[in-house]
Amino acid sequence: MSLQTPPYTLNQDAGHVYVHIDCNADATTFGCFVEPFYLPLAFPLGVERMECTIALDVSGKEQTVHYDAQSRMLHVTLNKTEHVEFANLAALQPQLLSEQEMEHMEKESIEKDQAMQLTYSVGLLQTHSIPAAQAYEAAVASGRVPYIEVLRPGDIPSCKRTHIAEQHECEKWDEGMYLDATVDPDGLVAELIALPMHIPTLGTAPKRNSVPLCASRLALPMLLQVVFAYLYEMRIAAGDPSTESAWTICKLSRSLAAWTDPDPSMEQTFRAIFRRALTFPLYRTKALATKVCEDAVQLLSASPRERLLGMLTEINAIFALALDGAGSAEVMQTVLYVVWETWLAPLQQYIAFKADTPAFAIMRDAFTAMQSPTPAFLVAVGEPGGWDLTVLDAAAQEAQSEMEGQFVYPRKRALHADDEGRAVQRKRGESSIEYVVEYQRNIQRATALVCPEMRVDGMHVVCLVEDGQRISVTFECISATQRTSIRFFTEWPLIPGRYEGEAQEQVFVIVLQARPAQMLATADTVLRTPWTHCALQGAAITELQCIACGTPCAAFSNAASLRALPSENWEELVDAWMCHGDQKLNTSVTKGREGVDPMRIPAPEELWISSLLLKLASTQLTASTIVSPCKSIGPWEGPAEGQRWDTTTASGL
Repeated sequence: MSLQTPPYTLNQDAGHVYVHIDCNADATTFGCFVEPFYLPLAFPLGVERMECTIALDVSGKEQTVHYDAQSRMLHVTLNKTEHVEFANLAALQPQLLSEQEMEHMEKESIEKDQAMQLTYSVGLLQTHSIPAAQAYEAAVASGRVPYIEVLRPGDIPSCKRTHIAEQHECEKWDEGMYLDATVDPDGLVAELIALPMHIPTLGTAPKRNSVPLCASRLALPMLLQVVFAYLYEMRIAAGDPSTESAWTICKLSRSLAAWTDPDPSMEQTFRAIFRRALTFPLYRTKALATKVCEDAVQLLSASPRERLLGMLTEINAIFALALDGAGSAEVMQTVLYVVWETWLAPLQQYIAFKADTPAFAIMRDAFTAMQSPTPAFLVAVGEPGGWDLTVLDAAAQEAQSEMEGQFVYPRKRALHADDEGRAVQRKRGESSIEYVVEYQRNIQRATALVCPEMRVDGMHVVCLVEDGQRISVTFECISATQRTSIRFFTEWPLIPGRYEGEAQEQVFVIVLQARPAQMLATADTVLRTPWTHCALQGAAITELQCIACGTPCAAFSNAASLRALPSENWEELVDAWMCHGDQKLNTSVTKGREGVDPMRIPAPEELWISSLLLKLASTQLTASTIVSPCKSIGPWEGPAEGQRWDTTTASGL
């Protein structure tokens, strides 16, 4: 809506600019602009025109506009067109339009929304219209609708919406993530389960509106979904919601995300709840879902009506907080307003004015039963999709007994995955971590390159090295709005402590200090690169050992026959040796090339030596130590008795 501007003219002289404004209009509104503030007031009755109110020539008259420089107050006297007292003047609030104009605009908006009738009913009240239908349709047309999986529910029957939701859950199912969260090798899920429950503050009943209250057969299953989603989010967020919290609440409730009608069957409602809990968040585990059911029992055990009203008040605040996150605030506001008015506002009215003690008891008993779900229920959760949770739980228990884990590679520590499958971290933005670590034994350190998926200004990376049965290394990417971590275990002798990362163009570089490597080799001579044939001449080499663990890798019946290999990349210097192909030297070089053909195998009892590599026949390798048969012939080893070996395990000893 644009504001009307009066006609005006401008002229000037050497020292002044003159603005002439035509204010010949009667109105009920008064506006005062003092930069940067604007105060609009709409009076119930009219006020005089400006030329009748403000004295342009104040000589001999009472001044109607006065500015007090000391108090910085502007005092304006307006003459009434009718000498009567304005009702409720003290309660008058700034507004651009009068009450009559506001009512007219609301009536026009309702008429336009009613013109966009839906084919199928939606929401708790089973209406054939969507609140703010025009704005919502504009958001759908833009292709940027967050939180919602079924964009135009009025065009699709309820059974079809349920089918779409279940197919989406099948697409989001990840067996590795389920096993990873169930085994919980890092103890992150255990930490979440150990957190104290968040109990909402007691709420008060809203004002009773004129809309009929929703039916209990729809309200109760809807309440189960919302209570579970809210308590799940509060447990994950440790009672401190973020801009991502609205996403979690919407996604964990099938009705909010896919416009499905709440199923009156409690079993089917919890089936949908568990399917969502095992497919959308990062921590997809039955243990966390049953813990949330335990939280729900506690919430409903005392003052359930007031606590549920307080819960909805907090959800309303969470929806407002979402507008500060990434994405279009206008579109998010529209979608969340539609979600609130379609589902949560009717639920609020139901809790305040219709729900009774037996209804709360039914909910409490339903959550109590779900703290220990039956095998038959778990089978139902896995269909459609073929998720055999019983078999997966057995595999997880076996992995726990064998101290295994990390079913998801690469590991991405985040709170949940968005609709495109990318990992998203709660309150820490939408980031995952990729890293590469190289252990550099000779200089007693490890160098790590850490790359957050979403790098923001002010982000820094730290590394925590902790000692235990195995060394654990945790990388954390930290910013004002983001905190993402990832952990791995290693046998490297790293020194425990906290290490800061150095920001470079694309990555963070962290240098981890290490203890000197323990050398268990029993050989008298330790070969250090670069090796030279001359340095080893006369040495009686009968065995090669691993310098770290002392395990014999190769053995010779007698002292190995040492042969020198040319320097690496020797052929690149051929152009410096000759300029004509018919020279005798060329023949010699050609013969030499054949002699050091990479496919040529050393004879038994021979050890070929270059500056960085040793080469020997596979027959000299010690049994059961070199266990990596190579599928393709490499440059340093050929086939021997039908078997090919990865020679990198036989070099650099």
